[in-house]
Amino acid sequence: MWFPRQSVYRSQHPFVRELAKEHELVLVHLGRPREDLDTEVFSEVRYYNASEKADDLSAVDPNDFSMAYFPDIGMSIESIILANMRIAPIQISNYGHPVSTFGAKIDYWIGGRDTEVVDRASEHYSERLVLIPGCGQAPVPLEYRLEYPTLDDNAVIINCTWSGQKINSDHLSRLKVISERVKTPIKFHFFPGGAVLGNGYVPLKRAVEKILGSEQTVVMPNFEFQRYMQSLEKAHFAIDAHPFGGYNTAVDLLTLRLPVVTLAGNRFYNLSTAYLLNKVGLEELITRNEADFIDVCCRMIDEPDFRGRMQRRMKIADLESTVLSLNEVPAFARAVDYLLENHDSLKKESSRSPIEIA
Repeated sequence: MWFPRQSVYRSQHPFVRELAKEHELVLVHLGRPREDLDTEVFSEVRYYNASEKADDLSAVDPNDFSMAYFPDIGMSIESIILANMRIAPIQISNYGHPVSTFGAKIDYWIGGRDTEVVDRASEHYSERLVLIPGCGQAPVPLEYRLEYPTLDDNAVIINCTWSGQKINSDHLSRLKVISERVKTPIKFHFFPGGAVLGNGYVPLKRAVEKILGSEQTVVMPNFEFQRYMQSLEKAHFAIDAHPFGGYNTAVDLLTLRLPVVTLAGNRFYNLSTAYLLNKVGLEELITRNEADFIDVCCRMIDEPDFRGRMQRRMKIADLESTVLSLNEVPAFARAVDYLLENHDSLKKESSRSPIEIA
C-alpha cells in the first residue's frame, strides 16, 4: 500500500519519513510488484507475494529487524499471514486498517489520544494501546487546485464519499428519513471508489436506489483523481459514512472547504471526522445519536443561513494548522523509540493499560 494516493500511504507517510531520520528502514512490499512505490526513505526494498509463492518467506526470514511496523493489517492476504508470525521481536500497527487484529502477534497499537476512549482500550484492542497526541494519523496534502464551480440552485447536492465496503442499509435508511422530512430538493452523490470495479457497480447502484430512489441518487463510477476531486467540489456539503467513517475522505472534503456532518461513535474510525471538525470550528456538525444526526442534516438542507454559516467557517479555516497539521508527527517517532528501549520491561508488566507518549 506504499504508493501515492493510497489511503494507508496518505495517512502515514509523514510518520515513516520521520522515522527515517534516526532509523534504517526496510520496505517489505506485499503483493504483486508495482512501479509507483515510494521507496525514497528506505535503504532496501524486499517483496513478498503470496499469490505467487505463499511459503517463500525469504523477504523476512532470516532478518535482523529490531521492529516490524505494519501500516495496515487486513488489506492484503500477505499482511494477514505476516501479522500472524513473529518476524521481529517487537511488532506494531496503526490505523491503516483501523481495527485490532484480535489475536495476531502484534504487541502494540499506536493510536491518537484524541480519537480513543481510553477506558475501553482492552475491549477495543488485543494489542497494548500506545497513545500519541492528536488523532494518530498524519495527512499528505492533496495536489489539487480548487476550481470553485457554480453550484446548481435547483437542489442541495450532498456528497457521500463512502467506499463501497462502508455503504450499509442502516445508514442509507437514515438518509431515507432525511429525504422524506426535508422540503428542499436534494441529490445524494455517492463515491464508492474501487469497490465498484469489475461487476460491483450495477448491483451496488440498484441496492442504493432501492432505498433512496433513482431520482435523487447518483452513484458515481470509479474516477481518476482529478475528476474525483472536481466531482466532489460540486456539492453543498457532505455526510460521513457510519459506523465506519473515513479519515482520508474527511481530509479530502475539508481540503475542498466542504462542511461534513458526522455521527460520532467510540472508536477511531467513527471519531476521526469529529476530531477534524473540532479542529476547524464546526462542532455543530458533530452528532452523537441518530436523532441529532438526522436533525442536523435536515438543517443543512432546509436552512440556507445555517448551511451558509458552516460553509463560510470552512472557507476561512486555516487548514495548515488544523486538518493538514503535522505538529504531532515527532510523537510517533518518540513512541517507536520508547518501545524499542522499554519493550523488555513492558512485556513483564501485568497491566495492559494504555501507554501515553507526550
